[in-house]
Amino acid sequence: MQPTILIVDDEKHTRDGLRRLLEDEYDVYVAEDIGGAISVLERETVDVLLTDLRLGSED
Repeated sequence: MQPTILIVDDEKHTRDGLRRLLEDEYDVYVAEDIGGAISVLERETVDVLLTDLRLGSED
């Protein structure tokens, strides 16, 4: 079983690039906002949370 990472970023190209970079070594989940991140966290166990410091109006 691979470690899991949740990537939270409002920029699609950043999410997609990080996912492609990490998906061979990790189970990668992505979310574009806080609501999406909470949804993932409610149903999955995540080892690492990688997040943008500024998520639009949801800082």
